[in-house]
Amino acid sequence: MSIGWKFPPNNYGSEDGLNDPGIETFLSRPLESLAREVIQNSRDAAMDATKPVVVEFALYDVPRELFPGVSEFSKILNSCGEYWSENAKSRKFFAHAKQLLNQENITFLKISDYNTKGLAGAAEPRGKDWHKLTKSVGASDKREGKDGSFGIGKHAPFACSAFRTVFYGTKVEEDKTTAFQGVAKLVTHLDKSGEATQGTGYFGEKGKLQPILDVDTLDDFYRRRRFGTDIFIPGFIYGDDWDERVALSVIKNFFVSIHDGKLSVHVGEIRIDQTTLPQLMEQLVERKGASETIGFYRTLIDEDSHVFFDENFLGMGQIELNVVIGEDLPKQVAMVRQSGMLVYIKKRFKTPLRFSAVFIARGEKLNTFLTSLEPPAHDDWEPERHAEDVPYARSVLQKMHSWIVDKIRELSATTESEEIDPEGIGQFLPDDLDNEDGKNETDNSDEGDAHPRPVEMQVRATSPSAHRPTTGESDEGEDNSVAGVDSSGNRNGVNGDGVLVPGQEGVNGTGQDGQSGTVSGDGPDISVKASRVNLQRLRLFCSDSSTGEYMLAYTPDLSGDGTIQLNVVGEVGNEAAPIASVVDVASGEQYAVPREGTIGPITFVQGQKKELKVILKEHLRCAMEVSAHAS
Repeated sequence: MSIGWKFPPNNYGSEDGLNDPGIETFLSRPLESLAREVIQNSRDAAMDATKPVVVEFALYDVPRELFPGVSEFSKILNSCGEYWSENAKSRKFFAHAKQLLNQENITFLKISDYNTKGLAGAAEPRGKDWHKLTKSVGASDKREGKDGSFGIGKHAPFACSAFRTVFYGTKVEEDKTTAFQGVAKLVTHLDKSGEATQGTGYFGEKGKLQPILDVDTLDDFYRRRRFGTDIFIPGFIYGDDWDERVALSVIKNFFVSIHDGKLSVHVGEIRIDQTTLPQLMEQLVERKGASETIGFYRTLIDEDSHVFFDENFLGMGQIELNVVIGEDLPKQVAMVRQSGMLVYIKKRFKTPLRFSAVFIARGEKLNTFLTSLEPPAHDDWEPERHAEDVPYARSVLQKMHSWIVDKIRELSATTESEEIDPEGIGQFLPDDLDNEDGKNETDNSDEGDAHPRPVEMQVRATSPSAHRPTTGESDEGEDNSVAGVDSSGNRNGVNGDGVLVPGQEGVNGTGQDGQSGTVSGDGPDISVKASRVNLQRLRLFCSDSSTGEYMLAYTPDLSGDGTIQLNVVGEVGNEAAPIASVVDVASGEQYAVPREGTIGPITFVQGQKKELKVILKEHLRCAMEVSAHAS
């Protein structure tokens, strides 16, 4: 039996470059994705459900000579670099890899799980977990109610290796077998016989690319003595804060499982379990700015938390919603399945109530259903993935989301607010209840940014009852016989040229809305009110939902100074838009935001189009009302 590295020939077929789609998926957030993807599979392999699954992340400096097949691997790197020498990215990658491999010690991250069953089927050609992990491509196996599937998520460890190489070791509880094998996802190159290879190669028994079953032939570092699985990632270079970054990802994604005592994770010297979680929320999570996770955790421990249940939701088992109310909370719901892993964060609740909530789908049947709707990254529930009956899947998600919204409405202090949905505008509102066709917003990154698809919004501008509302584009031939226009055709407080002159002799100084004040003239002081400014050709749309950027374009019907008010249209009422900044697109002038939702002072020029870039404090898509008043 010959042991070593082997890359199968490609038989003059397609060539594999460095841009492996699976690995590229995780390169933007490698450490954060690593923790999420690896722990999913460990949780699925739990042996004793009454005890927590334990996962350990530990860093080691391993002598170069203990890198499996190091001499052979060094030659492979050289051949890869030569074959792709004209590709700048490949040249840089292989030059760096060779430099690291030639060092006296090579940094390994070792990930080990305990109270797990191990990976069965190492001695079988295909069909079992070992084969799915090491050799299957595009064959994700979504077992009932399980998070991991050995699909695209298994590429996350490769994204963390400077060699694009991972070694696996296991001891199986079922038959007590052991196994060890290396997998390198490199590029097509020429082997020692000059034949072009495939990009993926294996360390183990060369004949049939099988794993080493007798682990006693290995160095003790690689031997698995207890039931479970080891993952070895060589060339792990991520700085001194790698442990905090991994620990933060663990907490953000598995806080429910950890709180329930089903998971314990050790990352370097950081121990994350049911007893240390409260302290880590204060010392690590808060310091890293992951306030949304703290809010979610509060729903599980706060004595003032509200808990709702449906014991048999749609006949699919129990669902649970934990809600805590607080002025500093972001109005978000963490969507969690039975395993205790965060799937995605449901946002865009336009209610004055500030809250955080955690929804948990605990029913077995419901979990199996939701699993079938998840993409490879397990970060959404997409009804289109239910091939048998998409309308049914959409209906279940709709009813589930409606249940969540109904429970939050019960807690809202504005339950008496009247909801208005004029015919035709519902399709433009960002209510999540109608958002099954779009991508849910998921927070798995350090920044928590989401990237929903941009949607242009229809705008409904509001005004007091004495005025006709502004409705986007102005209409020609409209009837201007409304309150606020005198018998001469002049607007209250506006001269015949359309210039605002509050209190001027010969002009009616009693506007119909706005703030009252006193204007001095030659005669006695008179009380006036700010006139409403009609914004013609009004258009407001979301230009970049990932940054909360909106573009507001309008043409005022009068000249003068005043303010613009933006209100978010919500499910249970409206509220002032959380504006962070406003900039004139043409001039670059930045306008003040004196109070929530208000822009100004701003100068209106009759008939002159103005375009403003508005950035919201929260990165969201929403429908907004627009109104303007002259001061």
